Amino acid sequence: MDSNKTNDSEEEFMEDDIVDEGEHKSDALKKIRQKLRECESQKQEYLEGWQRTQAEMVNSRRLSVEREQGALDRGKATIIESLTGVLDSFDSAMNNGGWEHVDEEWRKGVEGIYTHLQSTLESHGLTILDPIDAPFDPHEHESVASEPTEDPSLDHTICSTFQKGYKLGSHIIRPAKVIIRLHDSG
Repeated sequence: MDSNKTNDSEEEFMEDDIVDEGEHKSDALKKIRQKLRECESQKQEYLEGWQRTQAEMVNSRRLSVEREQGALDRGKATIIESLTGVLDSFDSAMNNGGWEHVDEEWRKGVEGIYTHLQSTLESHGLTILDPIDAPFDPHEHESVASEPTEDPSLDHTICSTFQKGYKLGSHIIRPAKVIIRLHDSG
């Protein structure tokens, strides 16, 4: 840029906008300072507006990503929850008294499918609750019966699982239905 053009435009600015012909230099300087304060104030206002807009855009993007992830998680949870019934059916069939009488090759094939389904669901966050010998936790377990125990250290521990429970992340899909041990201290 040509420095003469810059100086010319500055002189025009001073002459046109601030300094009148018979004004004293101190009055002209006051007007220049006032104009500078106004420009700085306007610059700050524009900067703050731009920063606000940037922050709103970042927040909007973040919320959009969170909503999208929430929708994906809800969809995944719905599918996984519906497939837990299939796991229950496999458990019921394999725990049936006649399971060991089924043809061994066919049984191995079905058990392989069950294992594959189970590991696939677990890789997507499903936890199977089969808490034998664990302490009873009312958030993850539902007591359907109890058995007495002589050992006080086994009080309120799980002796068997009546029906497995399922957990997706921290959300309990279904608590495990369990039989707990109770120590009679009386």
